[in-house]
Amino acid sequence: MIGDRRSSRCPGGVAKVVDSVGVSILSHALAALAPGGEVATLGLFDAAGGPLDGYALLGKQARIRGVAVGSEAMHRDLVSYVESHGIHPVIDRRIDFLDAPAAYTAQTSRGLFGKIVIEFG
Repeated sequence: MIGDRRSSRCPGGVAKVVDSVGVSILSHALAALAPGGEVATLGLFDAAGGPLDGYALLGKQARIRGVAVGSEAMHRDLVSYVESHGIHPVIDRRIDFLDAPAAYTAQTSRGLFGKIVIEFG
């Protein structure tokens, strides 16, 4: 549960939760927030969530902000453009999933240029 992990690693909660799933995780996102925090919701890929807990929202004095990321047609156009022009992200290093904490350490290292990829399997 988010609350259990948060209490030992981030006492008081986090300043921002970036939600790329949808409203079904909103109660967990609010539980993880510090007072005055913000939930940035990027999409509604999972729109089957329950009602918003107004008490949790008011109790944390939190903000929920919707972030527009474009339509499905815009995404298809982007993917087509990237594929037809051979565009690839710059990858600094690849780290195995079992060593995922090293990826967070790598993000703060000097000389980082490009993405850090966590690979599964």
